[in-house]
Amino acid sequence: MEIVRKLADQVGFQVLHRRWVVERTLSWITHCRRTVRDYERDPEHHAAMVQWAMVIVMTRRLARYYRTGRLRTASARTG
Repeated sequence: MEIVRKLADQVGFQVLHRRWVVERTLSWITHCRRTVRDYERDPEHHAAMVQWAMVIVMTRRLARYYRTGRLRTASARTG
């Protein structure tokens, strides 16, 4: 894992390398109701809910792959 930090001389908004991957993943996780707020008293329970949210995302992606018979590539997604 690599931490992407803001540049020392950066002023204003600038797209950082691979930052969008983290933002997209967090948005997928928040689609599950129990991960939007911190409902769980035990941190391990919240971690389990996040893991289940990602299991749901990945099973939907695999089901789409097996239904269509092909994998969506980056070029197919952009146009």
